[in-house]
Amino acid sequence: IVRLNSNGTTDTTFGGGMVKTCSGTAGISATTRPNANAYAIAIQSDGKPVVAGSVNGSAYDFVVARYNLDGTLDTSFKNTGAAVTSFGAATKRFYAVNIQSDGKIVAAGLAAGTNYDFAVARFLPNGQLDNTFAGTGAKLFPVGSNHDYAQALIIQSDNKIVVSGHSLVGGYGDFSAIRLQENGTFDNGFGTSGKVIFPMGTNIDQAFALQ
Repeated sequence: IVRLNSNGTTDTTFGGGMVKTCSGTAGISATTRPNANAYAIAIQSDGKPVVAGSVNGSAYDFVVARYNLDGTLDTSFKNTGAAVTSFGAATKRFYAVNIQSDGKIVAAGLAAGTNYDFAVARFLPNGQLDNTFAGTGAKLFPVGSNHDYAQALIIQSDNKIVVSGHSLVGGYGDFSAIRLQENGTFDNGFGTSGKVIFPMGTNIDQAFALQ
C-alpha cells in the first residue's frame, strides 16, 4: 500500500513510503498461505485504510486487513490486524470493500465450490463477523447459472447493499447486480427477487464499478 500527498509525492509518514503485509504476518501462516493479494481498499471516517483480498495456500481464503494512520497493522481489528474468512468453498477472493456509516465493513467477491457465487460478508469494527448479517456474517448468493463474480459494492444511505459484477447465462457472461437488505437477505423490491441480469453485448459483459 502506498499513500500519496496531495501533490503526488509519496507520503513517507505511512510505513516509510510503502507498506507490505506478507504472509506470516497478521496471523496469516506463511507455511499454509504463502501468497497474499490485495484487490480493494476503503478509508474509514477516522482515516484508517481497510484492504480486502485473498490469501492462498492449498486454497484461497478471504482476508480483510485494517491499518493505522502510520501504516502499521491495527491490532484492535481481530487482535492481529487481519481477519481471514472461509465460506467452505475451494476458491475465495474479495474484490470490493466498503464501510457503513456505523463503521461496519462490508466486503464482496466470489466463492467457488461446484459453481461460482457472489460472496458477501460484513464485519464489526473489531474484525469479528457480524452475525446480524445473514445469521453468520457471511453468505453466498447465486445469481446466474454459474460464474457469478462480484466486483463492485456500494452501501446506500439506508444501509442496503448493492453488489455488481457478471454472471454466466447461456454460455456468456452478462452484467449482473443484486441488492440486499441490511440483514443480508435479498431485497425483493430490486429487479426480480433482488437480482438483475442484463446483457450489454454479444459475448462477455463485465461490470467493475458502481456509484
